[in-house]
Amino acid sequence: MKIVKVPCSGGEHRIGLSPKGRLVFLDHSIKELRSEEILERLSKQESTNKCYRFLKLWRRWNVENLLAEYKDPQVVEMINKVEKIKVKRFIKRQRAQT
Repeated sequence: MKIVKVPCSGGEHRIGLSPKGRLVFLDHSIKELRSEEILERLSKQESTNKCYRFLKLWRRWNVENLLAEYKDPQVVEMINKVEKIKVKRFIKRQRAQT
């Protein structure tokens, strides 16, 4: 599993990428990340939680900002892995349609 370390909550948190291309937050629960999202929407202020920020940029596939904010070679590797997965899925769908 590819792991990127993110400065978060006064420490260093780990975000992994599963073999299927899904993010795995090793130091946050899904409930915590959803709570951040809710708080951000209610307060209309951007969350300071760096792990949630990573998730938000990832969901939008904002690669440029991901690379600018998280200057870690592992982020590049994670993005490359997901792009390869997307290409493989595309090819598989194309073959299934023919």
